Amino acid sequence: LGRDFERMRRVQEVMDGEIALPLPEINRVESAAVANLALQGMNQLSRRIASILPTTTFAPLRPGIKASVNDAINRRRIVLGWQQKNRFSHTLGKRARFYLAYATSPVVILPEPNPFSEHLIPRWRFLNPLHTFPSDHDYDNLTPNDCIHDFTHFYKYLLDNYPEAAARL
Repeated sequence: LGRDFERMRRVQEVMDGEIALPLPEINRVESAAVANLALQGMNQLSRRIASILPTTTFAPLRPGIKASVNDAINRRRIVLGWQQKNRFSHTLGKRARFYLAYATSPVVILPEPNPFSEHLIPRWRFLNPLHTFPSDHDYDNLTPNDCIHDFTHFYKYLLDNYPEAAARL
């Protein structure tokens, strides 16, 4: 996957204004404006994509029966509640930027305690594609068998979760 990640890093450098774009007809001052326009275009397009939330529908298992129709309505309300809890309207912009810039947007769905009931609810965690490494043969698979995620944590996190390892540091 080296070529794919190198392409992603080049896109990130352009978006961050860290790369000199090879445009001979544009002088030094104007080349920074081109990178800024690329970033503005990427942000604007990702906001437009994320401005429309996906439509969530559930068909009744037995159409015409009131209990089945009510169950379908309740299932839809539950999923919309999960989306609200996960702040989908805010995080979809970030995910759209990942799709536009890197052609991928990895996500991990983890169970999270629900403060209002004993049931767990799904928590969507959107990952940076530059710090997510699926195995070679699983790169296009929706659920890869093996995947490495690169995270940064503070020392306090180590103390709270791994005190023995933190003591050795």
